[in-house]
Amino acid sequence: MGLDLSTKTGVAVVDKGLKLVHGAEYEFEGESGFTRCGLLAQTVIDLVGEHSPSLVVIEAPITSAKFNNYAQTEIAVAVRFALWQADIPYVDVSPSSLKKFVTGAGNCNKNLVMMLVYKQWGIECPTDNIADAVGLAMWGHCAAGVDFGPAKNKAVAEATKKFSGQAVQLIAQAS
Repeated sequence: MGLDLSTKTGVAVVDKGLKLVHGAEYEFEGESGFTRCGLLAQTVIDLVGEHSPSLVVIEAPITSAKFNNYAQTEIAVAVRFALWQADIPYVDVSPSSLKKFVTGAGNCNKNLVMMLVYKQWGIECPTDNIADAVGLAMWGHCAAGVDFGPAKNKAVAEATKKFSGQAVQLIAQAS
């Protein structure tokens, strides 16, 4: 399962055959603060219960002061806490690692990610948030041992070198 967490959260569940079984964007219009965080965290937990992914891959928050967003931070913490409470394994993947996996370049336009998700996997995404979530779900399958070819395998291998021991163990368990 891939999660692109924000006020418009992209979620993608890709099965072992690399087919999209659930792709959606969740936005709780009119809600804010803990209400929005709770609704989103519960939605994620419900989807995990429905689809039973072996690993949840989350796009790590951008830590630059230029892009930091208080609402995104609230959401990121709430969802991770809910996953942790439910004992659901998750790992964080940096935005540049995701883009490098999908496009071959760590710094690119979100429209390129959308286009390449469609070209590579035949998954048409109505929003860039869903496209990112699909890329994250595919990243998780690659990290768990599915062969995506030399360039993508290398991109995931480079990113996982930076992971802590616990994240590496979670990926190994998802294999």
